[in-house]
Amino acid sequence: MKAKLCSTFWPEKGSSKTFETLLIQTKDEYSETHMKTFNLSVTENKKVNQTVLMHFHEWGDSNQLPEYMLDMRASIKVQYIRSSKKPGANTGPILLVCATGITKCAIYATIDIIVSRMTEEHTVGFKETMQAIKSQRFGCFRTPAPYLSAREMLMKFAVSTGVVHDTAIGDKPKQQKSKYSTLVRATKSGFMRKKKALGK
Repeated sequence: MKAKLCSTFWPEKGSSKTFETLLIQTKDEYSETHMKTFNLSVTENKKVNQTVLMHFHEWGDSNQLPEYMLDMRASIKVQYIRSSKKPGANTGPILLVCATGITKCAIYATIDIIVSRMTEEHTVGFKETMQAIKSQRFGCFRTPAPYLSAREMLMKFAVSTGVVHDTAIGDKPKQQKSKYSTLVRATKSGFMRKKKALGK
């Protein structure tokens, strides 16, 4: 199910829209399986900037995380690198927009942060990242479904890229208590009691 938009701030290819001091023109438009890419020219006070807008129209309003999330992230990175090399390109941060400003943006941000940590630092920190984003964006994970889907997707990415070995997957075995360590603790505590008794 495609995400429906009542209106867009970007115009159709070859046309323009004006918002007070801003003039937005769509220079080019490219269609792919899950998205459309628009090359925009933004003019303000005679200063012209070039930027790219990527509309992922296949990600509907359901709680289900699309399987192409990692492809979506790669597409954004590639487009950002390409556009930043053009003259007059906008090299600012990537701006994410969704209907509520929390749900889809938070899911994408979580996956982007964790994949970056995997490739650069070789660490995962899935639980910690989710907790940090939840504290910054209240209500972003309303059901367990996006959490579980993202965890499964990132686990597959970690194994396929060699960041995490396959032996790390699964339940951790319960640590058995050593009789020796129990004996040592008992001996120490008994020794301490005797020492205190002698001191009195």
